[in-house]
Amino acid sequence: AAAAPSPRRARRGRPARASAMAKRFWGESLDDDGPDAKVGRTAEEADGGGDFIEATYFIEQRLVGFLIGTKGVTLREIEQEFQVKVSIDQSTKQQGYSQAKVVGPPHLVQQAAEHMNALLAGAAGGDAVGPFLLGVHATLAVKVDVVVPKARGWGGRPPPPRPVPEAFTANGALAENRFGWGYPPLFVLLQIAVALVIWIAGLGREAMPMSGLESFEYGHTALQIQSACSEDYRAQPWRWLSYQFTHVGVNHIAMNCLMLFLMGFTLERDVGFLPMLLMFNCGVLSGALCWMLTDIHTTTVGMSGGCYAMIGIHFGEIFFNWSENTKSCQLLIFTSLIPAVDIVQELLSNNPNVSLSAHAGGVIGGFASSLLLGKNTIVKDWERKIKIAAPFVGLACAAFCIWWAVHDEVPRTIFDEVPYCWHRSVVEPTSFGDSEAHCVRCGDEACVDRWVRALEACGAGCSARTIASGACKGAWADGVEPV
Repeated sequence: AAAAPSPRRARRGRPARASAMAKRFWGESLDDDGPDAKVGRTAEEADGGGDFIEATYFIEQRLVGFLIGTKGVTLREIEQEFQVKVSIDQSTKQQGYSQAKVVGPPHLVQQAAEHMNALLAGAAGGDAVGPFLLGVHATLAVKVDVVVPKARGWGGRPPPPRPVPEAFTANGALAENRFGWGYPPLFVLLQIAVALVIWIAGLGREAMPMSGLESFEYGHTALQIQSACSEDYRAQPWRWLSYQFTHVGVNHIAMNCLMLFLMGFTLERDVGFLPMLLMFNCGVLSGALCWMLTDIHTTTVGMSGGCYAMIGIHFGEIFFNWSENTKSCQLLIFTSLIPAVDIVQELLSNNPNVSLSAHAGGVIGGFASSLLLGKNTIVKDWERKIKIAAPFVGLACAAFCIWWAVHDEVPRTIFDEVPYCWHRSVVEPTSFGDSEAHCVRCGDEACVDRWVRALEACGAGCSARTIASGACKGAWADGVEPV
């Protein structure tokens, strides 16, 4: 294998590509008065003529050795050439990165950072163009206790300092430094508060046992495709989002609020209010899209799609930061436990208005949104390619789901051999010859009317109960006609 270039050689052989990249991030031109001029200006500021800044940079761990050099020789050369103080903190190396702190006048810190970036570009070799200094965050530090070598040569007042960028990520986009405390969890608290207030206000109204937005606009907000083969709701796309504000019972809303708080609190701390709003509702929408494919016969409510998007985002961040985080395995186990408990609880409740398809869709939507808005400490080439492809793949999948829901007059899931728009668990001894419950489905309004009349004529000995379509497991009484 070819040996990696030494730091000195990389510095001397500074590639044109790295220089062009540095200009793109640090400005088209820097002062070209020569090193003596830079030294003279620094001496004036070191004697009290100007402010200092402390800039913190995050460097991929595999490149730290190139920056330090043998016994720190490269760092010393940088300090002497640019008259700044450079220190490397490797306490986070197990997470895949270290921190470099550069202290000095703003314009010299900027030039030193440009030089280090070009040095690392030469050391990385190949097609890598950087930037290699990640998550820049500069804070003004007046009268920093730093030893600056005495200058030689002529002085003169320095030009106005060029501002140090607040932050940039591995793909060059401006971003906030995510290694600190971060943003307050405003969206999480607001979403929980709105869901609880609407649910409490809707108790005792027409939609019971459901409560929430559906209580005030009954039949207009739940995720539903048709009603008894007579009313079609496919031209009402607001249902794809409005269903999140209705829940069935205390356990349903309590579990959703708890999951959102546990999984969303730390996420919003990293990304902020608006990205969190987008990712949560992306989960709600993708839950509805998955429902169109696999559970379209069920009336579905609840914000589980958005809550499970938080799970998907966590999975995405664990996956894309696996090598940078030493606790990835523990995080994966913990993240998996919460949805496992919720799924078991939903299965035991046997509630026909809660869809596990929306849960699965939420996870998929959350994982996809983490590609674009989630935290990624070090963006690799293959991850960047996935980010480019993800929006196109997502739009194609969404278009297919919507097409599937509308292309047949009578709805069907991808698993159905026969489309239908009404299904019940029916007890009707006259038609079936026994008193057992049988799964009945209809594909048109006339079929529904025949069964309704037969049940009314039968009286107290007959019944029709709404069930989840999956409960029949293929045991449909399609050949039986009501008597």
